Amino acid sequence: MSPRRGTGRTQGGETAPAAASTFSDEQRAGLVVRRADQDRTLAAMHALEAALSAAAPGRQPEWQEGVVSALGVL
Repeated sequence: MSPRRGTGRTQGGETAPAAASTFSDEQRAGLVVRRADQDRTLAAMHALEAALSAAAPGRQPEWQEGVVSALGVL
């Protein structure tokens, strides 16, 4: 698989071998933390999008709770 542009990761999330060998252990550890933060943020954004799209007449309290909950994760 080819790496995704700018990430150094393949489609499966593994680090591309050429890119991984150019980083120190400390840098690799930082990349792992950064990727986890980015993945968590992306999941939270998807949850927020889903909550925002669930608005419907008569469901404001549930809708608002979902939106506030999703924003709390961010």
